Order: sequence, then structure tokens, then C-alpha cells
Amino acid sequence: MTSSLLYLDTVDDRREIHSLLHRLPPADRVRFLRWACRACPARNDKKIPVPSTWSMQTTLEQAYRCDRGDLRLTNEIYADVMSLLNTWDLDAGVALAELVAWVKQPSARSHPGPRASAAPSSSPA
Repeated sequence: MTSSLLYLDTVDDRREIHSLLHRLPPADRVRFLRWACRACPARNDKKIPVPSTWSMQTTLEQAYRCDRGDLRLTNEIYADVMSLLNTWDLDAGVALAELVAWVKQPSARSHPGPRASAAPSSSPA
């Protein structure tokens, strides 16, 4: 099976993903990671990934206090999102469309699932 990450495997694409994540407020970055975990396809052999609540909460608190903590949180979430794309078969197109929507429209951040426009349409004929 080919990872959707291969379609985004350029330095500029990875830099843009990091930049978009960093543009979100710290709490929204954590919410996006939770969204990405839920957006991973179900697999019989493994549980759906869940970010570590304790370490994420500690890093989140630091992100509001100092720039280094803020960058550390972005780096951790970036690494987790890349892992979801590579290991858990998260659809890169859907995830990036969602991330762009979160950055452009703060109201989109509370949306529980993938955007209808980003997901393939399966309307009955």
C-alpha cells in the first residue's frame, strides 16, 4: 500500500504543513491532531491512535508561556501528523484541506469530521 505522504514529500510541502500548524493557536493545534487521529481509517489489527494527553497538556501549557514551548508543540504535532500520514494511512488530501480550512476560517475548527468538499462524493445516481 502506498502512503499518501508520497504525494507531499517535498521540502516545500513539509515546510508549508509546519507553517500552517504553527499559525493555529496552541489549543487548536491539539484539536487538529485529535481530528486527524479520528480521521484515520479503521484497521482491524491496530487501535486508532490517540495522542498522549499528559505530555500534550504539559506542552500546551508551555506553549502559552514562551515561544520555545510554542515551537516545541508545533514540532510535536507536526511529527504526529506526519506519522499518521505515513503509518496510519491518513488521507493527505483530506487532512491538508481540513488544515487549510482551520487556518483560513476559525469557525471551521469546531467541525467534527472531514469537509464534504474534501472527501470523495458517493451520492446515489
